Amino acid sequence: MGVQNAIGRLAISHLAATTVMTVNVAQATIDALDIWLGAAPDHGRASRARLWRMAPAIGSFTVGAFAGAFGFALYGFACVAVPIFVLLALFALLGQQKATA
Repeated sequence: MGVQNAIGRLAISHLAATTVMTVNVAQATIDALDIWLGAAPDHGRASRARLWRMAPAIGSFTVGAFAGAFGFALYGFACVAVPIFVLLALFALLGQQKATA
């Protein structure tokens, strides 16, 4: 992960970051350990706030990763159809909302 992060910052810095969830999970782990070990300054208020703010993103990422892994294991590349259909439905809904606005 360190190499990937370095490449992202040095070689392809003009592109979107490729390690965003790595940073989020690392920070959440640091915050959780600081709270658990009592090492967080200000009695862990900032660590708790940051941890709760990142929890939905980390949870969603985890669910998506498991869904993708199991979907690929069970259905192969055809499992990509599910997110494609969801995106198409969202685009259709967005188009309808813009048309009525």
